[in-house]
Amino acid sequence: MKRVLFSKAAMLFVAIVSLSVVVAHMSCIWLGPECFHDQRAPLSIIESSKNGTWLAPVGTTFVSTLFLVCGFYALSGGKIIRRLPLLKAGIYTIGSICITRGILVIPVLYMYPHLRSLFEITALIVWFLCGVLIIWGYRTNESKNS
Repeated sequence: MKRVLFSKAAMLFVAIVSLSVVVAHMSCIWLGPECFHDQRAPLSIIESSKNGTWLAPVGTTFVSTLFLVCGFYALSGGKIIRRLPLLKAGIYTIGSICITRGILVIPVLYMYPHLRSLFEITALIVWFLCGVLIIWGYRTNESKNS
């Protein structure tokens, strides 16, 4: 019973992280170029925000939608909301991307020391942890039903 509760908490954690990223990204549309800069957006997005072109808001909305989907799949995998289509594939894809992002950024930070920051290291740890937790949480919840 404790294991299932912990797995639900793990899935809820992943969903909260994902949905927090949505809020953080979307806030940049209203807060402007400084927000995009602080969140390490590409220069083209920052320039778009300064110039009032569509790239920044459309790109930000697209990326935010991906994180929103991740949050919903975490909630669904934790059986907090109803089962979403292709749940298993979605969970494993999201988990694999998060784990890969966490691992692949390590050599990048090593090769480019100027990119190292508390923000990047924290993001590396959080997203790696989210990848592990979403897969573990899903497997735990599914094995409970077997």
